[in-house]
Amino acid sequence: MNALLTTCLPKSREGNETESASSGSSSADPKVVMWLCSLWVITRVFGVLALHGFPPYEHAFPSDGDVSLYWQWAEHIWHGMIPYRDFQVVYPPGAFAALALSPHSLALYRIEFLVLALGVDACVTTLLIRTGRPTGVVLWIVAAPLLGPIFWSRLDILLAGLLIGAVVAFDRKRYGWAGTFIAFAAALKIWPIILLPLVLPSVPEGRRQKLVLTTAAVAAVCFGPLIVLGGWSGIWNVFHFQSGRGVEFESIFAMPLYAIGAAGHPAHLGVGGALQFSGPANDVLSAVSLAALVVAVTLCCGLAFARRRQPVPLATWLLLVVAVLAITEKVLSAQYGVWIALASALFVDQARDRRRLFLITCILVFTTQVQFPLEYYQLRFGTKIAFPVSLTHAVVVVTFSFIAIAEVMASFRRDEVA
Repeated sequence: MNALLTTCLPKSREGNETESASSGSSSADPKVVMWLCSLWVITRVFGVLALHGFPPYEHAFPSDGDVSLYWQWAEHIWHGMIPYRDFQVVYPPGAFAALALSPHSLALYRIEFLVLALGVDACVTTLLIRTGRPTGVVLWIVAAPLLGPIFWSRLDILLAGLLIGAVVAFDRKRYGWAGTFIAFAAALKIWPIILLPLVLPSVPEGRRQKLVLTTAAVAAVCFGPLIVLGGWSGIWNVFHFQSGRGVEFESIFAMPLYAIGAAGHPAHLGVGGALQFSGPANDVLSAVSLAALVVAVTLCCGLAFARRRQPVPLATWLLLVVAVLAITEKVLSAQYGVWIALASALFVDQARDRRRLFLITCILVFTTQVQFPLEYYQLRFGTKIAFPVSLTHAVVVVTFSFIAIAEVMASFRRDEVA
């Protein structure tokens, strides 16, 4: 195993090496693949045990609570009810991929969802191997147990599958498929639509229309039938609900609120879809978060326009967007570690310093697991360790984003030299 990690984690990357990840080909050593598969199986067995309260999770907050919510929605749909019209869903229509599972019983649904999550996980691992990302596949495999059982108990694992599909399709210049995957990803979690204006300048002029039209068509398929059936107001409520949420306790914007609490003036922390703050301080920080997000996305779009003559891989833009969201989003839940790990895994093999990006990603997902589920109750009730835990996580998130953005900018400079 030490030999495997040494092979996959060289300290740095010099020069303008040709990366197999860009061509979508792989000549992986069968022995290395065997080690990777063995590591995947071991870590996933641990994940399944963790979901069932295996130590150290026997006293932690349950990680699969949202699966019960998915089951309730699935049961409504199977009984003929129309989402957004007859009952409210807090996610866009892309979530219905998971709701198509049989809701015969909650116990069966949990098994079905876990099998689905492990299947998507295995597909992501396979694609990382087949596209020649040896460091990336190791990062993806070890990030799962570091993030904890939530890795396989949220819709974000499906988002990871869609995003890697978009990246692989874009690398192979299949822009219609790339647009399809981006649209489905946006229909699941909204934010991936940011990728479209970023990658558009890198697409040959004659094929941009295909990318845009395909994305629009898939979005129409996802949203159109529900709007026709009377779900428009419910769909609009999703956006209203998400934008109106308070600062979530895992966000870096929660750290000042925990600091205020440690000083003897605790802010109100309640459960409203998730554990989030409310009150005047929360309102100020929410406004700062929104302003920072708008400015950051605008700068990213300006950067994409400035580099319109030099094609940029989708994986590069994905890492940049993820890094920006990590430091500007007021709603940053533990499961977001899934697509943070994926973005790093897709990019790390072309990074200037692979080891640094690999390690900071691992530290980030682990400190996220410390927050949820391991120390959830401490943060929920604002105990003495709440502020140190929040501070540590915030520092790691900012460090990760700084390193990720630095790596993206370094890749731009390498392209200019080339």
